[in-house]
Amino acid sequence: MYSAARFIFFFTNSSYFPDADVSTLFLGGVKFDLPAAIYTNAIFVLMGLFPSQVRYNKTYQNVIKYSVFIVNAITLAMNLADTIFFQFTSKRTTASIFQEFSNEGNGAVLLFRFLFVDYWYMTVTWVVLLFLFVLAYNAIVLKKPRYKKPVIQYTLVHTVFFIILAGLLAGGARGGFDGTTRPISLNNAGEFVKKPLEMSVVLNTPFSMLRTINKSTAHKHNYFTKEELAEVYSAYHHPDQEKPQKKMNVVTIVIESFGREYIAAMNQDPLDPNYVGYTPFTDSLIQHSKAYVNAFANGRKSISALPSVISSIPSFYSPYVLSHYSTNSINSIASVLKKEGYYSAFFHGAPNGSMGFGAFMNLAGFDDYFGMTEYDNDDDFDGTWGIWDEPFLQYFAETMNTFEEPFVTSLFTLSSHHPFKIPEEYEDVFKGGPLPLNKGTQYTDYALKRFFETASKMPWFENTIFVITADHTNQVYYPDYNTSLGLFKVPIIYYAPGDESFVGIDSTITQQIDIFPTLIDYLGVKQDYISFGTSALDTTKQHFAVNFLGPNVFQVTEGDYTLGFDGEKVNYMYNFKTDRMQENDLKGTGLPEEEKLKRLAQGIMQEYSERAIENRMIVKDKK
Repeated sequence: MYSAARFIFFFTNSSYFPDADVSTLFLGGVKFDLPAAIYTNAIFVLMGLFPSQVRYNKTYQNVIKYSVFIVNAITLAMNLADTIFFQFTSKRTTASIFQEFSNEGNGAVLLFRFLFVDYWYMTVTWVVLLFLFVLAYNAIVLKKPRYKKPVIQYTLVHTVFFIILAGLLAGGARGGFDGTTRPISLNNAGEFVKKPLEMSVVLNTPFSMLRTINKSTAHKHNYFTKEELAEVYSAYHHPDQEKPQKKMNVVTIVIESFGREYIAAMNQDPLDPNYVGYTPFTDSLIQHSKAYVNAFANGRKSISALPSVISSIPSFYSPYVLSHYSTNSINSIASVLKKEGYYSAFFHGAPNGSMGFGAFMNLAGFDDYFGMTEYDNDDDFDGTWGIWDEPFLQYFAETMNTFEEPFVTSLFTLSSHHPFKIPEEYEDVFKGGPLPLNKGTQYTDYALKRFFETASKMPWFENTIFVITADHTNQVYYPDYNTSLGLFKVPIIYYAPGDESFVGIDSTITQQIDIFPTLIDYLGVKQDYISFGTSALDTTKQHFAVNFLGPNVFQVTEGDYTLGFDGEKVNYMYNFKTDRMQENDLKGTGLPEEEKLKRLAQGIMQEYSERAIENRMIVKDKK
C-alpha cells in the first residue's frame, strides 16, 4: 500500500522530478516504508505474535483486524493527501503541520472542500486502495494447530518466535541492525537521490511525521521589517568581485571530541597553574598556522558538526539532519567549488552510512564517499566504531594523491570516542591524564602527525589549505570549560603550507559556520551563496558565535560579551574575557552591549527561521 501511494505520488508530481532514477527512488523508499509500517502497526503485530493460544480467540483477532484497518486507513490518507500538499510545500509533511494549522478556525470546512470538491479523485483512490487492503487482509485466515500441543511446550516455542520476531521488528524500525548506526531519519533519504527535492519520493508521510514528533521547530519572528533585518543580519553573501582567485585544494579535518581544553597552544593563560595539554603535534602545527583561540562549535553532537562546517548551517532547535528542514536544498563548500571545477570527496572510517553522514554529504554536493567499505581491511577495525584513526588518515592521504586537482575533501575521525580505546601497541606509549578521553586525544594527535608526514611528500601538498577543527567538546576537567560558553570551545586552525603569510594566533571570534565563508573568501571565489556565518578574514564584518542551549535559549557571543536570549527576554550576559567562570551576570545593568547582542540574536533567529521554513537556503534570488 505504501508503494502504491508512492507510485501515485511520483506520477502525479512527475514534472518536479524530470531526471529522477525511478528504480533507485522506489527501492530506497522501502527502507522508509518498513519503519513506518512497523511504527504504526507494532502493537497489533506483537498482539498477533503473542505466545498464548488466546490469539486464536475471535474477539481478540477482531480487535487486531479493525485496529489495523483504522490505523492504515489513516496512514494511507496521509500519503495520498501529501501527493497534493507537496505541490504547495515542495516537501513531505512533518509534525510541524499541527503547529502551522493550530489556529485555523475553518479546518472542518477546508477538509470537506479538500476531500469532496477540489481533490475528490484522491478520496476515491483512497477508498479503492483501502478496499483492496481489506480484501487482502481477509484472504489470510488464522487457524488453530490441528493437533493440540501441551500449553507449556506451545508457550515456550512461541515465546522464542516472539523474541526473534520482536528483534527483527526493532531492526526494521531502526533501519538496520548495525549498532553504530542511529535510527534512520529524514536526512537518510539523501542517500538515494540526486537532488534534495527527490527525497520526497523516497520518504513517506507517516515516517516524516513520526520522526519529527517532539522535534523543536523554527518559529517565524517579526522582530524586524525586511529592510531592518538586512541591516541587522543577513545570510546572503556577495563576495568581493575584485579579489584574485586561488585554485587551491581544500582539506577539512573534523576531529571527534577535540575540545580546545586539551590543546596547550590554545591555553597560554590557563586559570589552573597546573594545566596540562595532550596534543604536542597540534601545538607545533599551530606555530605555522592561522589559529583562532576564540573559536566555537555550533552544536554539542557529532551530527551537528558537518552541516555547520561544510554548509554553514548552525544547530538550532534540533540537529539540522534530524530537523523538519533536513530535506531543504542547501549549498556547501563542495557545491560552490564544484562550479569552479573542483572534485569533492568525504572520508569517514565508520561503516558506510553511519550517522547519516553519507546521505548528508550527497545532499551537500560531494561527489564521492569513502568509508569502511572502501577501506576494505577489517584488520584495522577498532571493534566498536570503525577503522583506527592512524591507518585511516594514511588511507586519506594516499587516496587524495590519486585525485585530479583542484579537489575539496573532508574527513571525520572517530578514535577519540567512548569507550576511549586505543590500539594495543600504543597502550604504554600514551599515558593519558585524569579523563578517559585524554589517552584517545593523544593517539589521534599522533595520527594527525603521521598524516601530515605522509601528505607533505605529496605533489598537491603545497597547493592546499587545511582546516582542523572538532565536532564538539567532550569531557571537562578544567572548570572554565564547564560554563555555557566553555562547553562550545573548539579549535579552528587554517594551515596553508605554501602561504607563509597566513600564520599567527588570532583572537577574532569565530565558529564552525564561519569555515565555509572563510574558505570562499581566502580562495577569492566570486559566487554568491547562503551562509549563516561570516568570513573570519573579513575585517568589515561583525564577528560573532551563536549556540543553541535549549529550551529556546540562543547564546550569542560578540566582542567581550556572551548573552543568552529566549526569544522574548535576555536570560544572562557575561563579560567572558574578564569573567571566565561566568559568575557576574551583567543582565539589566544598562550596558549598551546588551541591546546590541539582543538585536543580533533576534536577527539571526528571524533570518534562520524564515529561510528554513521557506526552503530558501540556496541562492535563488537576492531576497
